[in-house]
Amino acid sequence: MEKIRIYQGGGRPERLADGCKPFFDQRTGNPVCWYSRRGGTIELFNLMGFHPESGDELKPVTREIVAAWQTQPRKVPKLIEASISMTYFHPVTGAPLVWFRRTESGEYEFYDAKGFHPITGEPLEPVTRENVAQIRKVIAEASARIAEASKPNCFILTSESVRYGQTPGLDPSTGRLCRPFTEGLLERLKEYEKGRRPTLINDKKPVMFDPRSGEPIVWYWRAPGGTIELYDLMGFHSRTGDELLPITKVIADEYTTQVLRPTEPPKPVNLTTGTQCFDPNNGNPKCWYAKGRDGLIEFFDAPGFHPTFGYPLAVVSVEVIEELLEAGRKRAAAEVQAAKRLEDERAKQEREREEKRSQAGMVVKTCDDLAANPTDRNRVGPGVAHPDLRNNAREAQRVCKQAMEQEPSQLRLRYQYARALAFDDRQAAMRIFQSLASARYAAAFDNLGWKLLETDKAAAVAVFRSGVALGDPDSMVSLAEMYIRGFAAPRSEAETKIALYVQACQLGHTNGCKAAEIERQSVSHGGEGGKMSPEDVSKIFGTFINLIPRKNR
Repeated sequence: MEKIRIYQGGGRPERLADGCKPFFDQRTGNPVCWYSRRGGTIELFNLMGFHPESGDELKPVTREIVAAWQTQPRKVPKLIEASISMTYFHPVTGAPLVWFRRTESGEYEFYDAKGFHPITGEPLEPVTRENVAQIRKVIAEASARIAEASKPNCFILTSESVRYGQTPGLDPSTGRLCRPFTEGLLERLKEYEKGRRPTLINDKKPVMFDPRSGEPIVWYWRAPGGTIELYDLMGFHSRTGDELLPITKVIADEYTTQVLRPTEPPKPVNLTTGTQCFDPNNGNPKCWYAKGRDGLIEFFDAPGFHPTFGYPLAVVSVEVIEELLEAGRKRAAAEVQAAKRLEDERAKQEREREEKRSQAGMVVKTCDDLAANPTDRNRVGPGVAHPDLRNNAREAQRVCKQAMEQEPSQLRLRYQYARALAFDDRQAAMRIFQSLASARYAAAFDNLGWKLLETDKAAAVAVFRSGVALGDPDSMVSLAEMYIRGFAAPRSEAETKIALYVQACQLGHTNGCKAAEIERQSVSHGGEGGKMSPEDVSKIFGTFINLIPRKNR
């Protein structure tokens, strides 16, 4: 009769994947679950009714059905990744090893066992000899699309290796060009990845283009004076750090003209500690220089003229070297001062940031002190009861809004802001609770459920059940109250009032502990002296309901 009343109240049979616990009522021996047999497989349900796929009427279990169900295989189908090499049939028996379903978009989902889809409940279909060819074709086409989409089309050189991309052009992350490449160029990129670096080509008549494909196989760098240097690999210039560029026909013709000139123009010299500007044997100068308009001295390896301004180059002297060294010392001193100023500025900025972080931390702590829910498992601090929160709701709104803006990723602060806001703007608080429920924030489900109760009791019960599934003790106590009010009924032993109260109590819910004790007393009283009178039940649960703090409604 209890099951019939559930059915009359709108309850319908649900599959019991793990069996019925128990199969028979321990007081009467009557069956408390029903079954259906399809293709030799027994499926168990928690209520009388009709099979959701076949429409056959479900039958109450017998001892023989229970024994048969306990011996049949019950592997839960698991989603598996599709691949071209997937094995579809058992090599000895020929039995299918893969089951599938088609999604609404037409894609295939594959499983490793017979069964039903965990969300839609539709039966999974076995792979057959007739459809395996089509399935393999679909998998192959999907793999080809993925491979084509991930294929690199351009490259970016770095000092350590090569980065590949799909879109040629300016790369926003590095600020460098992502250059297109071909198969021939890919071979040289692999050399660069292995650690080989460009070497200067001294041959005056090098091969510049691949005779098989016409692709450039040398790279060039143009000096400020216009001189072109050729290299045998992509990379960066050793003195300037400029990226070497692939040779073009115009550059190749210009290089040919350059090497045919009777004399080469003077080349810039990067003066370092190891540079020999004087011959160690006779003291003759080996460097020439010119002082630019900005006062900087530039050095060259031969006499001639400055390539930009046309100044005649002067032979280097000891005085010039001393001047250069003095300029270097002044520059080093200025760099030290600049570095110190920069360090002082960074220290000042860090102090300011630390002060802001400290202030932000105080705002977050104040929000926790003013608006945290004592039963929220994510709270920081003891929490504030609903009546106490009402007294400081405006201050809690102000502080928690500021904390929420400083720490937007902290769902706890958003929840506490909505909890305080509900006293003044229930609709705005409702929207926040809904967004928190979408983000699976457990404590928000109880607040959302009580607000939905005004308009949609079934939706409110569903929200409470979702909160219970996430371990929210408030939702557990609220779902039990829905039973008392007659808005819902337990769907399993784990959903009875006593089970919900005990679970809430174990999570630290004080009223859940009180309710659990009251429920135990009512059960004990009913067991010793028969059923309790309606007046006794009303008195006990009326006392308990008055103990539960009401939510913002």
